[in-house]
Amino acid sequence: QNEKSTVYALDRDQNAIELAHNLAKEYPKRLFPFHGQFSQLKNIFKNKENYFDGILLDAGTSSMQLNDPQRGFSFRHDGPLDMRMNLKSKSVTAYDLVNKLDETALSRIIRLYGEDKRHRKIARCIYQWRSTFGPILTTTQLANVIKVGLGGNASDVDKLNRPIHPATKTFQALRIVVNDELNELYNGLEQAYRLLKPGGTLLCISFHSLEDRLIKRHFQ
Repeated sequence: QNEKSTVYALDRDQNAIELAHNLAKEYPKRLFPFHGQFSQLKNIFKNKENYFDGILLDAGTSSMQLNDPQRGFSFRHDGPLDMRMNLKSKSVTAYDLVNKLDETALSRIIRLYGEDKRHRKIARCIYQWRSTFGPILTTTQLANVIKVGLGGNASDVDKLNRPIHPATKTFQALRIVVNDELNELYNGLEQAYRLLKPGGTLLCISFHSLEDRLIKRHFQ
């Protein structure tokens, strides 16, 4: 809206960057997309210390990622267990975590990053399923394994007391680990300050309590 503003946009998802480059054609010399992640801020913008009036860090996934079955972020659509925000990354996938970690490691991930009190039971049902029937391949298969393992009629609620699928917190945990999201957010917060002008504004959008706590600790 402000014709005098200039936006430098950073995303680790190459698909998002391609869309941003198309959008940049509508805003010549005002929108500059960069492919990268929060931990690379100081390197990507190494010549722009004390340059920006404001920085917005938007943590978590995008609706574009969640709605694409082939990305494997959501059990609302059947797709491969991937969950990488950067498809060119050589990092582990959700498939690797679900099918290669032992029961203890799975339980720890679900406890720490999903904050699910049923972490041991969920890890046990995943481990037993793959030991009996082979690898868990898709998002809906994993969601069903968890639901059946918790009793079939298991349900959960969010902070607003709305019902959510019992696999929701496990999917969150896997996604966070695959993309190293909390370390990325921490590094983004640390590096963003170097790029702000004195008196500049740093804004953060978070989607769950782990991000909330990290951001609040940082601003304290």
